[in-house]
Amino acid sequence: MKFASAYWAATAAYGDHLAELAPALQVGHVDLARLSQPLPAGLDVIVDLHWQMFDYTAHTVRTDIANQLDTIANAVNPVRDRVRALYLVDEPYLAGHLIPRQELERAITLVKSRFPGIPTYITFAHHCFDPASTDAACQVPSSDRGIPAGLDWVGFDWYNDSNDLAVAATHVPTHIATGIARIGQLAPTARVIVVPEAYTDGNRLESTAVSTLYDYFALAAQSPGVFGVDFFLWADAPGLVGITSLPSVRAATRGFSRWVRRECGDPVSLVPITQWYSATAPDYRYEPWVWAARANGYRVDGVAFALSPVGAPGTVGLVHCLVTRGSAVDSFLTIDPACEGAPLSSPAVTLGGIFTSQQPGTLQLYRYAQQSPPWDHAYALSPTATLPPGYSLEFGIGWVYPPSAL
Repeated sequence: MKFASAYWAATAAYGDHLAELAPALQVGHVDLARLSQPLPAGLDVIVDLHWQMFDYTAHTVRTDIANQLDTIANAVNPVRDRVRALYLVDEPYLAGHLIPRQELERAITLVKSRFPGIPTYITFAHHCFDPASTDAACQVPSSDRGIPAGLDWVGFDWYNDSNDLAVAATHVPTHIATGIARIGQLAPTARVIVVPEAYTDGNRLESTAVSTLYDYFALAAQSPGVFGVDFFLWADAPGLVGITSLPSVRAATRGFSRWVRRECGDPVSLVPITQWYSATAPDYRYEPWVWAARANGYRVDGVAFALSPVGAPGTVGLVHCLVTRGSAVDSFLTIDPACEGAPLSSPAVTLGGIFTSQQPGTLQLYRYAQQSPPWDHAYALSPTATLPPGYSLEFGIGWVYPPSAL
């Protein structure tokens, strides 16, 4: 993957949130007007051109497209080196848009002639990019659908609004993974963009959104064909609460985006640590970045805290230990490289640096433990955390950053 982005990062309708994306995300969607203002350092943009390109009444490229392209060029050319892609239209095959493939191809040809070298990008609804799809959402006839010739980036959205985690867990492998594979068959040279749902509505819980996001993360991290991740959505909008107002979703998206930056060679500034929980034992697990091999029965609670990089001034290493205690395996954290002499199930791993004294913006990390089988440990940023029965406070380990620091 080469980038993480978010929809509606800066629009006249829903506000300018670009400063919130940096320094974790690399890219944000903006409307054309936003290009006239300075962009935050280190952040590129995807320019949304929905209304400049198409007549949604006639379902064609606009008749004044030459003038529209001049307007786009006047805005884009001064910041051309910061424009990652031109977003031509959203969900063209849905009712209300009904833009046939032939008109999409015409638009792509026109844009490429004016802006050579800038990728074109379209997101489709469900699997409507596939002419073979019989999904009722696809309102353009199958003969007029498909991935347009010349399109550089192909995304699709298929959102799950269920709060049932068992239903949510099937959503990504059933709909998203199969869509990625199908794009690879239909357009082998196109770049695939994954569009994770990062919002809540009147019914959807934030905890469900976080859990689903981690399924998207694992899929994207393991799929060689995925070029980028484009979260929907950052801003709040009527009927939708976006990343800007969802602390746990925000920490998850920014934590994953930092992982993408790290994989692309950017220096690591913070290491997010995610908490996983299984009620069976009970058992808490703490994993850096994305735990791709999630064990059955574990729910994800999201980012618990963040560490400095290993070796940062004023820190010591926080070590992740997997320890056999009877028939159970305990995941615990310590500043002792020898894991306090416990019998290890696998080699200890240093996750990052934990401060030995309080620094600006940090909170103390407290360790809790079960004093009888299954001998589990849990960690919280409070000495009065609410945990399942049987956990008691041991001590404060050191100082870490809260999820909001991401």
